[in-house]
Amino acid sequence: MLIPHYKYLYKLRRLNAVEAAPLTCSGITTYRAIRKASLDPSKTLLVVGAGGGLGTMAVQIAKAVSGATVIGVDVRDEAIEAAKRAGADYAINVSTQDPIAEIRKITEGKGVDAIIDLNNSEKTLSIYPNALAKQGKYIMVGLFGADLHYHAPLITLNEIQFVGSLVGNQSDFLGIMRLAEMGKVKPMVTKTMKLEEANAAIDNLENFRTVGRQVLVP
Repeated sequence: MLIPHYKYLYKLRRLNAVEAAPLTCSGITTYRAIRKASLDPSKTLLVVGAGGGLGTMAVQIAKAVSGATVIGVDVRDEAIEAAKRAGADYAINVSTQDPIAEIRKITEGKGVDAIIDLNNSEKTLSIYPNALAKQGKYIMVGLFGADLHYHAPLITLNEIQFVGSLVGNQSDFLGIMRLAEMGKVKPMVTKTMKLEEANAAIDNLENFRTVGRQVLVP
């Protein structure tokens, strides 16, 4: 791969290449989203899709940099377990539980201060905005292709924000790499595969046969 400038390179110190690979994708993307969420130890964050490659990073980063209470939601038992291993304070399987009712119970009726939606599907966008507390932020990361339908006066009355977040810049990259080098976050690599198996890896994702991150090794 031809790199136009040395500033785009990072010399690994305490990480190996397999551990570092997801940091430049799921790591940098969720690091930027967490920054936009404006969290602190008094706040509560909801991560939608908490058991996936981005979700497990979002949970770890939020705990490492903010100390906020983190609630993870996902649709499979193995994804819920992955969210717990990543450090989620609460994990809700939405296939068997009512997520809004559970979130209201956890937050004593207030709702969450921020939501990071790593899917942005029709389903998630129809459910989770209802979990926001007053002056809450809905950070939209996923590119599922759905449309947002939300009663406009509620945005004003509750002073909530819908915010887009796409990957990150060089500052975000250096930030996530520093956290990883210090051992505060670690990508959840659950499978390594050969580069020639890229199509099989994509098939695993499409058919929900993986949690965390797969890494292709040339």
